[in-house]
Amino acid sequence: IEDPIAGRYSISVLLSLIESMNQLPIDEELSLNIWIEGFDAAGNQISMEDNSESSPLESWTILPYQPMLVISDITYSKYGGINLGDPLKVIISIENQGNADANTNLTVLVRNINGEFIIAQEPVAVLINSKATITLDWAPDTLGSQWIEVRWNDEYLGEGSLVSVTESESSLFSNFESSGTIFAGVFILLIIVLALLFVLYSSDDEYYEEFEDYFEEEPPKKEKKEIVVVENPPLPPPLNSPGGINIPLKDSIESKSENNTRRQWTDEEGYTWKIEGNNPAKWWDGSTWKEL
Repeated sequence: IEDPIAGRYSISVLLSLIESMNQLPIDEELSLNIWIEGFDAAGNQISMEDNSESSPLESWTILPYQPMLVISDITYSKYGGINLGDPLKVIISIENQGNADANTNLTVLVRNINGEFIIAQEPVAVLINSKATITLDWAPDTLGSQWIEVRWNDEYLGEGSLVSVTESESSLFSNFESSGTIFAGVFILLIIVLALLFVLYSSDDEYYEEFEDYFEEEPPKKEKKEIVVVENPPLPPPLNSPGGINIPLKDSIESKSENNTRRQWTDEEGYTWKIEGNNPAKWWDGSTWKEL
């Protein structure tokens, strides 16, 4: 303390502020102010100039327990060759350098030639002396240079690198490069559809041709079959035998072998007979030999 009579001297005071601090609001700006009232050893009143309640001798700001967020990094998934509407991943790394945990929201906006636009309100929780990461999607919708900016409680925290957004090329080759897989899939699907249409069209043509041929052809005429009734021949007359009626023979064939004698003839009535060895005579009924 500078005194015009006593000169300069110092005062050491120990203040206990714990009880007083607990009774004070934590959402207001606080300060510790000191001034001295009294008399010196000679009875002179200490000067009140710059030493009063309204103009304290000294003042200190009291810092409350609160988080202090700092942006450590902002990265993009792509920095070059960005076209309108290209999806980008934005990764924001945050560090809490305060003396309290943070559980709050960050405002993420994009700034370009047309101004600034909020693209997300991202919640974040960061402990004391810890880091956290926020990941969000961004699809630029404006041509030109632009960048990402982050704010907390309307205060600027940090910004990302500058990127340039251009208009996408309209050539077939560039479209194929940017979406080759989709183009190939659509092309294969188109080939399959055309093949199915060709098969269906061909089968329909064959069906109608067969249908027309069917109706153009005249139905086949049924052949009339004459039914011939074959009457069984009458029973033959009895064979020539002693005491019987002799029927004159028309043709006669006789053959002999060592163990068998076979005789076959046709009578005048047209019946064919045969006798083999000592067996009874048989006559031919047109299909088989029958005994009398």
